[in-house]
Amino acid sequence: MPRVLVLATTTGYQTRAFGDAAERLGVELVFATDRCNMLEDPWQDAAIPIRFHEEEQSAEAIVAAAASRPIDGLIVVGDRPTLIGAYVAAALGLPWHPPEAAVVARHKQFTRERLREHGLPVPWFVPTSVERDPHEIKDTLSYPCIVKPVALSGSRGVMRADSPDELVAAFFRLRALLRSPDIRAERNHAHDMALIEGFIPGRECALEGLLNQGRLTVLALFDK
Repeated sequence: MPRVLVLATTTGYQTRAFGDAAERLGVELVFATDRCNMLEDPWQDAAIPIRFHEEEQSAEAIVAAAASRPIDGLIVVGDRPTLIGAYVAAALGLPWHPPEAAVVARHKQFTRERLREHGLPVPWFVPTSVERDPHEIKDTLSYPCIVKPVALSGSRGVMRADSPDELVAAFFRLRALLRSPDIRAERNHAHDMALIEGFIPGRECALEGLLNQGRLTVLALFDK
């Protein structure tokens, strides 16, 4: 029976769909979850305990566990464990994204820079410390513009500013969000940065798809 590793925050509702699919396909799932390693299998799922903020150590723990339970493939649920998944795949020789690609993809500033380096169109952008006084830069920007965190997903913390005063207010709201206990608990240094970038008017589209060996299969296309 093939064995697939699932990296997820918990083994709750997000992973139930994977469990149902694995049962139908005859695949065994092995979980690696971000939880305390001092508790002995609290969820009775034989999951490998890892810490998302310790990427290399977590990958080493998974690779060590794979010595007795070989892994044939892996799935990552959410943004945070993507780099761990890349390290594991590289160590085990599994087809996946390289670690440097995972780092770029989950960091908005790095993504903008990489796209610009390859000649693709990107809006103007200004990375800055979230601790900076926004009054220092409010009059140097073009409006409307967007204020956003560099490492949160799902549009969390993304705000439009139509004037210098709105920019200052949005910046302080973003700072408060990034200082909140649930965000600080991630221990992600990327949350010390903010990104201010140009606003692009027009319709918003979202695509859901699967990319396999360079071939894209579109699952859904949303036009808002």
